[in-house]
Amino acid sequence: MADTRRVPVYRMFGLTVSSELPLWGLRPLDSQTAAEVQLRSIRLDEMRERFATATGPSRTLSLGWGETVEMIEASVGVFLRYEDKAWFWVSADGTAVLYGARDEARADWRIVLMDTVLGTAALCRGREGLHAAAVELEGGVVAITAASGGGKTTLCAELIRRGGRLFADDLLFLRRADRHVLAEPGPPLMSIGPGADGVLGEVVATVAGHTLVVVPGAARDAAPLVACLVLDRNDEIEGARLELEPSPVALLQAALLSGTNADRRRGRFELLADLLQGMTLFRLVANAAMPATELALLVESAVDLARAG
Repeated sequence: MADTRRVPVYRMFGLTVSSELPLWGLRPLDSQTAAEVQLRSIRLDEMRERFATATGPSRTLSLGWGETVEMIEASVGVFLRYEDKAWFWVSADGTAVLYGARDEARADWRIVLMDTVLGTAALCRGREGLHAAAVELEGGVVAITAASGGGKTTLCAELIRRGGRLFADDLLFLRRADRHVLAEPGPPLMSIGPGADGVLGEVVATVAGHTLVVVPGAARDAAPLVACLVLDRNDEIEGARLELEPSPVALLQAALLSGTNADRRRGRFELLADLLQGMTLFRLVANAAMPATELALLVESAVDLARAG
């Protein structure tokens, strides 16, 4: 008799994803929801062979805990290898994601799956995005972008402790809705680095000193951004200052690489231009030693300024 069990469907990055592997922090949607992306496992040796024979431009992505993901962009899709621990394939149209893990009980490869790999699927599905964290405050959703290790997650954690809701930890995807640009919430997960204060939620994994937690009360619905802050840690200044960022280059630098063909590049540029029309771009320059508790006050004031126009 055929197996008629329905594979659970989850929502993240604005995608509906069917997956027999539970996706941390996400609740299955109702049984009538169709899946836009199908995630399934295949044999490890088959997945490794697919990667080994893939041809195309390659690049290396750095992960927050010091390891890397090798990515090959082939005509049939994107192949990814996380160290020697897991291999992935995302179809060119983003509708299928395959994975093979050396040890499925490990947590680290699942973090890569829910961030880098499914983020790649969102890009293949035509989404544009920012390398940014985001928190929903009383005045609206604010995105924070920074150089790697610049402290955006620490600042977002402080904003959550002050009553904000997690919107996205690392990848923030965007879509058009009528004449507006909306941001899509990511999974309710945060990777907290060593030395962080307090507990934000249930710990589901620890990798190289980084703790992955499920944050309760995270945002679940798409919403417009009211502001985006470029966090710039600078040892040469004292204290901190909040200023308007006059150049859109900072936003372009935070944009995820979604494609190099002319149509995709033009679409990305136009979406970011429209995003700037509906929000305020700030730069928050702060001494590296300035605590997140003080920076959070400046972020809240930026949201107030943005709402006031």
